[in-house]
Amino acid sequence: MDTKKTNLLEQILASVFYKKAQGKAGKMMQDSSGLLNLLKSVFNKINGEGGGSSLDGIRAKVTSVVSLIKNYASGEYRDISAGSIISVVAALIYFVSPIDFIPDFIPMLGFADDLALLTFVISKLGDELEKFQLWEMNKDLNN
Repeated sequence: MDTKKTNLLEQILASVFYKKAQGKAGKMMQDSSGLLNLLKSVFNKINGEGGGSSLDGIRAKVTSVVSLIKNYASGEYRDISAGSIISVVAALIYFVSPIDFIPDFIPMLGFADDLALLTFVISKLGDELEKFQLWEMNKDLNN
């Protein structure tokens, strides 16, 4: 990761906006309907944005993360650490919030912080996301 992206990411992670998202994530984990509403908002936002190589590259991963959280909320899939699930929910809360480190109404830049955080959190999931994707494929094959 280059220095500019690292610096932006460090600023996002230290921001009051991300800290609030983390607090909300912990509470939201107890509210499956709130979690499902969050996922709808994420899905709408990620699919409402135009194309482009950076967005196209992360769209499939975000879709997989949305599926992971949906299965977690329903109780079907729990093979993920609590820290990972809270981190990803916090990132999704941050993603849908129009007012964050770089507000979304600022053309071009407003989406950059959202994508930087999502990319970072999804890359940190790594093996856990891959394990979920295998579980999901096996589940589909068995149905």
